[in-house]
Amino acid sequence: MSGEADLEAEAIDARAKIRIRMRSPFFATLALFADFVFVDDLPERAQTDGARVFLRIADVRRASPAELEFTILHEVLHAALLHPSRRRSRDRETWNTAADIVVNGILAAQGFALPEGAVRDAGIEDWRVEDIYELLLQERAVRPPAAAPPDLLDREGEGALAGTSEARVLETVWQEALREAQASIANSAAGADPPLAVLRFIRA
Repeated sequence: MSGEADLEAEAIDARAKIRIRMRSPFFATLALFADFVFVDDLPERAQTDGARVFLRIADVRRASPAELEFTILHEVLHAALLHPSRRRSRDRETWNTAADIVVNGILAAQGFALPEGAVRDAGIEDWRVEDIYELLLQERAVRPPAAAPPDLLDREGEGALAGTSEARVLETVWQEALREAQASIANSAAGADPPLAVLRFIRA
């Protein structure tokens, strides 16, 4: 039964990526660089370790088209912006919230519908995630930040990942993804500009 559920989830996911492709060649190309894994018992609906995007099968099957498109791109952007490895030894919950502010701001600016309860702060969402994190730490005593779903996973040995050869390989992969995403726009009949926020944050 699990195998059949996997296949159904993969088919639903594939249709979502086709819709994303029709809407945004840029984001669709980025999604090609993530390895999607379908899991029965994932603690959250979706998570990423920077290379893989894990999707909970039950949520893939029951999500609306807009919800699934958001979920896919939310995790892909976390990976493309290297949010898991950039955390280093920072507080996990605060970093996750800062990263969500960045990613949700990008998707909202591109017209994607954010689900109810999604963390957003329009005043700071174009900052670097490290700077948002520092602000949230300063404000935490007087204004606790909204909690974001814990969807950034540590890879094995994550504490030492930043600066290692593995981290450099991952960064190279996402830089190549960005170049191909830009090329996809140049070759698109729509002729849309690449999301400048994505370009800025990947270079950060």
